[in-house]
Amino acid sequence: MDTENNLIKEYEEKAFIYERISTYMKIELEDLLYKNKIPYLTTTSRVKTFESFKEKIERKGYLNPFDQVEDFCGLRIICYYRSDVLTISKIL
Repeated sequence: MDTENNLIKEYEEKAFIYERISTYMKIELEDLLYKNKIPYLTTTSRVKTFESFKEKIERKGYLNPFDQVEDFCGLRIICYYRSDVLTISKIL
């Protein structure tokens, strides 16, 4: 149980930081889209929930989860045109 408490504590510390980063990155992303005149439907950001994080650790058998989980923080862009996907990926 102590191991899980340590995991929760470290998750909460990192999640707080990643939440701030994801909010900032979302704003920056929207600014890049605007400056490049790329229309989009929506952008979202998120930090993986603890439940999802823990499930992934158990499912994948990770020993160093904070080094191994690659989708702790994510951004999503929904754009109108398929052709904009390549443009956006070049900008990023």
